[in-house]
Amino acid sequence: MEQIKKELFILCDQQEELTNEQIMAIFFQIGLLGDILLLKNDGIRIENMFSIVIIGGKGVFENIRVDGSNLSQIVKTAISKYIKH
Repeated sequence: MEQIKKELFILCDQQEELTNEQIMAIFFQIGLLGDILLLKNDGIRIENMFSIVIIGGKGVFENIRVDGSNLSQIVKTAISKYIKH
């Protein structure tokens, strides 16, 4: 469990921009930890069209939500908050 969180931290810390493949890898790693990651694309909006929500599968922490226009950056921000829990 801690190893996966460490890998998430390294990935987000060392990359300026995450690729789509890296974002999908993060999606699956969160699932392996028993938590839920939701990614929403609200295409009708011009700004803040992406939302990321991470829900603690066992209710261990409050939901994490980040909105923005740059998918890579909001994933990195959400993961940073997630690792602190």
